Amino acid sequence: MYEKTTSNKSKPIIVSALVCVAFLVAMLFWLARPSVASIQTEDHTHEITQAPSLLTHEQYMEDMHYMFDVLRASFPYFGVAYRVLGVDAEYLMANTASFLEQATILNRQHFVNHMQNHFVRYLRPLGHLAFLDVHGYHMRVVSYGGIATSDPYIYWSFGPWLEIFNHPEARVFYGDPTISMRGSDAFSSEGAAVTRIISDDRIAYLGISTFNHLNMERDAETIRNFLREVSHFEHLIIDITGNTGGNSAFLSDLVMAYLIEEPLEHHGYWFFKDSYYTDFFFGDVVNHEGALEINLNDDFFTRFPNINQYDVSSFDFYIRRTLTIYPACDHIGFDGKVWLLIDGRNFSAAGVAAGMVRYTNFATLVGETTRSGGGNSPNPVYIVLPNTGAILRFALAYIVDYAGRNLYEFGVEPHHFNRPGMSAFDTVLALIAEGAY
Repeated sequence: MYEKTTSNKSKPIIVSALVCVAFLVAMLFWLARPSVASIQTEDHTHEITQAPSLLTHEQYMEDMHYMFDVLRASFPYFGVAYRVLGVDAEYLMANTASFLEQATILNRQHFVNHMQNHFVRYLRPLGHLAFLDVHGYHMRVVSYGGIATSDPYIYWSFGPWLEIFNHPEARVFYGDPTISMRGSDAFSSEGAAVTRIISDDRIAYLGISTFNHLNMERDAETIRNFLREVSHFEHLIIDITGNTGGNSAFLSDLVMAYLIEEPLEHHGYWFFKDSYYTDFFFGDVVNHEGALEINLNDDFFTRFPNINQYDVSSFDFYIRRTLTIYPACDHIGFDGKVWLLIDGRNFSAAGVAAGMVRYTNFATLVGETTRSGGGNSPNPVYIVLPNTGAILRFALAYIVDYAGRNLYEFGVEPHHFNRPGMSAFDTVLALIAEGAY
């Protein structure tokens, strides 16, 4: 029997070996962990936690090519991207593919980050192109599901969207949205509507900071009560400056419908490529409205003088969509002058609302040209990348107004631009004081 001893000389070697082993074990645990990473989208930056399943490099490349093929077949705004942003989409796709083919992709989120940084961000905000983050996914599952279950017809209409959100791979990537987003801190507990009396019996002010539809129920009573209170005023100022969108029904249903005496019509035209996803999302709408043939002759361009000939040559058909705003059953009415304040931050549904107001002559617009235009617009669509489960959002319809101006290239111009050094609010007060209307 004897006791084995370790010399002082060998101790550093053993310690170093133990450190190396510990480091290797830690790295194995790190690679196997649930991937938690950040993805930036249009509205939020949130963490996404996904199941620790591994994909091959070939599967990531399949998702990349699937996404590019869908966009080539369905996305209608590549021509606008070239003219407005100076981005050649095909060149961008080729560069992205070249990079990803050589890149080391650690996990699903890492892949999405690469696609975001090397492709999507160069095309935003055209066509609402963006990956959903976990907050956006959960919010849409709750909101679309809540709307759909309230009406069988709406459920049928939103079926394709719900099918995408309930895709098994999407549930793996984003997690199961088991808690409602309603009433969460994601939306202002104070609502979106701000009301003020500027001058007794003369000037009333209604500000709407967002058209997020989850605020509509909360703000509806506040707005109705205020409109009743000021129904005899001379001027009503509606301020949507800084409003970046949501649902234009916020304005049409909660404000316009209570003030008008007769129905108002807002026309728009939706141009489509004939693709799988066009039929999947809008097949029923197209069949109901009737697809119109695109004949690129003098009559067509006389009808749509501002339409881009290059863009329209890539589409297969279009439909005419009419939004009719009816007076509310308990409408209030307003005999005074209505003003709408707009600015360059108005995008998406806020731009649509500005166009709706201008083209129906509901109000006089004051401020700046909006960031996006005013054709009446459908919801964006969504696709699931089959291996990663990431969801990409984009506009599938190319929207133009009655003159052929597309939604993302032409904003809505005000009747009165801001005066030098003055805000829209100060400008409208000056116009009222001068009687310049």
